[in-house]
Amino acid sequence: MQFSKSLKTGTAVIALGTFGTALAGDVHGQGGQGQGGQQKPSEKDVVALVKGEKDLSILEKALVSAGLRATLLDAQSITLFAPTNEAFEALPEVQLAALLEDKEALKKVLLGHAVGAKLYRNTIMSVTGLRMIDGSTTEISMQDNAWKIEDSVLSAKSLKGANGIVYKIDKVLLPD
Repeated sequence: MQFSKSLKTGTAVIALGTFGTALAGDVHGQGGQGQGGQQKPSEKDVVALVKGEKDLSILEKALVSAGLRATLLDAQSITLFAPTNEAFEALPEVQLAALLEDKEALKKVLLGHAVGAKLYRNTIMSVTGLRMIDGSTTEISMQDNAWKIEDSVLSAKSLKGANGIVYKIDKVLLPD
């Protein structure tokens, strides 16, 4: 899936290269040096980061079910907005079951949670939207003293790995 190679800050949308390539690398990051007191990247990839978090076990299973585990392992640079177990469990039971059974719908939803570049918090805070891997555009805003992606709160802590960054979110981002 191709996107434009633009990176604009301020009141802009970030749209970055082809998924799985290192077009942007560390967007506003410091190439693994950490920044502003943030943790240094782990040697783990994003799949291992997700697997290592108990509150992301439903996401881990969903990634496997959708056939995206290998895709994420092969990605050279990615940001994943990871719905917690609580976020998945907040969906109506019938909707969650249908989503987990429909591999293509699940794949589309999960790709709507990822950007094909490592995006550090300062970059996320300087834009109004992101172009996700599924082609959708997602709004970023500050509301009620919290950074939000659509209406989902971005966790204060990020998990940094060898090939990407994982931010936990409290809602599943569903396509319109």
